[in-house]
Amino acid sequence: MKKLRRLMPAASAIISTVTLANPCARTSAIAARRMLSVVRRRRRLRRSGRLSAAARAAFPTSAVMPSSPGLSPSSRPPSPQARAPRPPAHAPPPASGLTLRTRKACDREFALEQRIARLYMRATQTLHDVQIRLRLAHVNRTAPDPPRGWVERRTQEKESSMGTPNLHVSPAMVAASRLAVFAAAAVAVIASAGGATARDAAAPVVTVTEARPAEMVVQIPITGTLVAREEVMVNPRIAGRIIMALHADTGDRVETGALLAELDRDSLEMQLEQAKAEKARAEAAVEQAQSQVALSQASLDEARKTWQRNLKLREHGTVPQSALDQSETAYLTAQASLAAARSGLAVARAQVRQAEVQLRLAELNLSYTRLTAPVGGTIAQRNARIGAVAVAGAQPMFSIIANDEIEVEAEVLETEVNLVQEGDEVRLAIAGVGQVTGSVRLIPPTVDPRTRLARLRIALPSVPGLKTGAFARGHIEAQRFSALAVPVSAILSEGGADYVLVVDDNNTLVRREVRAGVVWNGRRQILSGLAEGELVLLRAGPFFQAGDRVQPVLDQALAQAGEATQ
Repeated sequence: MKKLRRLMPAASAIISTVTLANPCARTSAIAARRMLSVVRRRRRLRRSGRLSAAARAAFPTSAVMPSSPGLSPSSRPPSPQARAPRPPAHAPPPASGLTLRTRKACDREFALEQRIARLYMRATQTLHDVQIRLRLAHVNRTAPDPPRGWVERRTQEKESSMGTPNLHVSPAMVAASRLAVFAAAAVAVIASAGGATARDAAAPVVTVTEARPAEMVVQIPITGTLVAREEVMVNPRIAGRIIMALHADTGDRVETGALLAELDRDSLEMQLEQAKAEKARAEAAVEQAQSQVALSQASLDEARKTWQRNLKLREHGTVPQSALDQSETAYLTAQASLAAARSGLAVARAQVRQAEVQLRLAELNLSYTRLTAPVGGTIAQRNARIGAVAVAGAQPMFSIIANDEIEVEAEVLETEVNLVQEGDEVRLAIAGVGQVTGSVRLIPPTVDPRTRLARLRIALPSVPGLKTGAFARGHIEAQRFSALAVPVSAILSEGGADYVLVVDDNNTLVRREVRAGVVWNGRRQILSGLAEGELVLLRAGPFFQAGDRVQPVLDQALAQAGEATQ
């Protein structure tokens, strides 16, 4: 009964709406409203314990029913005298309680009330369905008739869902059945009136479009991440140096050669001075070796002259053999001394070269204490801290986005990567930036064996706000071709199959199954099922079916767009 109490106000509102929507249902609404009043009054009496034969006699069910089930608008409700209750036949039972017979009568009345309520709800639901049908017919007078047997099926479904039990026939049940018949007859009159209006109306005017060739594009969906095209890592080239100063931070724009950081250089400056001194000593040794070579050369020349003179004198017998031998020995000794001096000069020169290398190495190590930017760009990350020890080969002190070039590293299925070519246009939606158009720069020759995805590189224009690590989603316009197409709204689906409604020469709709392809710019490719030039319904809704007659009107906007593309 709680459910009944919740549904009764809604049922009353539905009857009022149907009455306003169609005057032919007014008589049925009056009868149903009276029956609802009887049900409510019986419920109140039963709650108070005063429902008896006197109450049933005072409010008979037949009093609220019209004497005839006529449905013409001229029917009028009974007069107030007909609705007046008859005087009670006997006094109500004593207040001490109800007799067994009275209780059984109350139980029968309770069952009867449930039966009447179910019939009432069924009738009002049927009227509600008809009211919805009338509203649709009022919005579109050209709508087709409801499917054959729609009202009957609707009523059967309601009856089967309620599961009404069999009850003994009584006058009240006869009255309730009369109400159901009366409401069903009103539904039939209303539905027949709406159907007659649709049948009498002219064929509806519908918008059609022509199946024609259009440019289609194969779109490959992608997702990716913004990365630097070239990210340069700046590491210290000498280890164990303390970071003394920092001259750049994350996000700074730097040029090539800009000073980024300075390291401790005291010991390296001392090594540089030592290398300079070593070079000076080596140069002095070279000079000394050169003097020794010159002296040895002079001694050699003198010894050679003495030996040659003694050799000539020995031929004339004026010089003894011992003097000749002595001069020859001095000559050979001078030759050895010259060779030794020349060797010493070469060693000294080598030491000079070594000192020069050590000097250059010391200068180079000293220059390494000043970290500079190898390329121009934006500093993406700074890991250096003042006072920390710079460790070569560990975490880089700085990372720079070379020339501020940012691109997208996108993932594409291995089955679609062969459709992509370098230079294909890519439309992306980047978080925090919006729509950006790029192009495919690099197609890798390999595919990840674990994910079966290929990683493409997509070049982007210089757009403010691009950040590495941001998410990007879009599609690649891989292939462009011309194909027969119709608007997307013209294609319907049923049971997994696509079809369109074609307007034939007799202005009759014909269902035609098609095989559809890709979608581009609001049009869908037709692979088979249509011929160029055929007219299809632009917006095929559920109110149009195959066999309906229509008045086709070509969509001018689509026709002009088609002429412009040809």
